[in-house]
Amino acid sequence: MAKEKMLNPREAAQRLNVGLQRLYVLLYSGKLRAEKQGNRWMIPTSAITERLQRMKTFRELQGASAEDSHDA
Repeated sequence: MAKEKMLNPREAAQRLNVGLQRLYVLLYSGKLRAEKQGNRWMIPTSAITERLQRMKTFRELQGASAEDSHDA
């Protein structure tokens, strides 16, 4: 079985379209799955995909919520 591609924090931040500071907030808060290799964070590409999916779902829910308030 092939090993999953791992990204360093800078690469992960680029894929998530966030700054490095925000990426580290996500890492330390546990909102982005990652592992430490020595003193370096490494983020699996599947964790990036999961985070992007959660963000998409959240945006969709916010849109539905805003639409519901217009119906009232």
